[in-house]
Amino acid sequence: MNHYETVFILNPVLSEEQAKETVLKYEKFL
Repeated sequence: MNHYETVFILNPVLSEEQAKETVLKYEKFL
């Protein structure tokens, strides 16, 4: 199993909840 490391560069203005949603979208995409 391959392990991937992804660095998320998020707008610091995003709230924590919005950041989590963005991460979940990327996880679904991958």
